[in-house]
Amino acid sequence: MSDANTLRPLRASSVTEWDQQADVVVAGYGIAGVCAAIEAARAGADVLILERTGGWGGAAAMAGGFIYLGGGTPLQRALGFEDTPENMETFLLAALGPGVDRAKIADYARGSVEHYNWLVANGVPFREAFWGEPGWEPPHDEGLMYSGGENAAPFNAIAKPAPRGHVPQMADKKIGRKSGGYMLMKPLAETAESLGVRVEYDLRLSRLIVDDDDRVVGVVAKRYGKEVAIRADRGLVLATGSFAYHQQMIEGYAPRLIGRPAAAIEEHDGIGIRVAQALGAELAHMDATEVAFFGDPQLMARGILVNGRGQRFIAE
Repeated sequence: MSDANTLRPLRASSVTEWDQQADVVVAGYGIAGVCAAIEAARAGADVLILERTGGWGGAAAMAGGFIYLGGGTPLQRALGFEDTPENMETFLLAALGPGVDRAKIADYARGSVEHYNWLVANGVPFREAFWGEPGWEPPHDEGLMYSGGENAAPFNAIAKPAPRGHVPQMADKKIGRKSGGYMLMKPLAETAESLGVRVEYDLRLSRLIVDDDDRVVGVVAKRYGKEVAIRADRGLVLATGSFAYHQQMIEGYAPRLIGRPAAAIEEHDGIGIRVAQALGAELAHMDATEVAFFGDPQLMARGILVNGRGQRFIAE
């Protein structure tokens, strides 16, 4: 990226005064950031979250709230669906295709039930109800639906179909405006607060700070144009989201999305990726994208979708 010089890590020896300090600093107060903050605080660390907006939530709070979980979660079992970590792993390996990180998928599938239990223990509610109609997300407060094409060809012949879209229970839901993502974030933010996690809002991450051994020891952030130096004594977590609103990154890594509206929030400018890259981090799968067809099947006539040549092009 053209701003590589301004992103280059700053040497700690050049910092004359630290404005803030914590054991663990988390950049970004969305779903990834709040989960990291909770676990760090429970491990005994003094945790500080830096959030560029004026409140918690990020894109997660505005989303449908789906958490992809399986392997036999209590919600799956309560609703009569059989699933195993092995079955979940088989599906994900097939769905994600070439270049998939097999070790990561194995860990994700085998730890999925524990992930569900962790969310419930931290206050995230799930209603024991299955939404079986096709659609973008449950229009009501049902807690489970198919969300990954598990019951569509060819995957339904590769692994036993099981719904894994777990959706937090949300009262007065309004799809696209007030969905389950809010009830995913709210109880977790409250848990973080109860654990003593500190938060600084309106702070925009700009570059990393490293010591003479190139170990990350802090960050430089900006508040209303003024630089702020924050020291991280035990670790830094980058949880700042995607690059959906960084035009140059879209053009360089995912040109198929040029000219298409992003479903993320404008704060998703790839800063976490860019500062890590300036440190020497490698990138992978930067062209992996998701494009949604906003035609809710339940509002359309049942049938198949064809292109201009009359060819079926999608597994409805």
